[in-house]
Amino acid sequence: EVHRSGLSGLSEPFLASYMIMFAILLFLYELMWWSPFPSMNKSMRKNFGFMYGLRGKGLYIIFVAFLCFGLGKDASVKELNYATGAAFLAGGLLHYFVICFHPDLAMKYQAPS
Repeated sequence: EVHRSGLSGLSEPFLASYMIMFAILLFLYELMWWSPFPSMNKSMRKNFGFMYGLRGKGLYIIFVAFLCFGLGKDASVKELNYATGAAFLAGGLLHYFVICFHPDLAMKYQAPS
């Protein structure tokens, strides 16, 4: 009955809006490496502190990858969604590879300040 009323079509725009918000968050975090803004850095640390460590950032990127895979079934650009999800998944797993197999490198990691 929900499917007939057209509410099933809301999942794609809902996931897409979340993807945009998560992409902006990742962009702002990465922007801190090149041009730190003290007020934005303070706000980002307060609200999204998990991004400032390898484990938190790796899990975040893996989460975004699975959102990409979730968009893939019904989207008009299915191949692009799967390729983007695979790239994000590889990036997140690379974070965890560094943590597990190169802990000396992980200990030297300094988040942007």
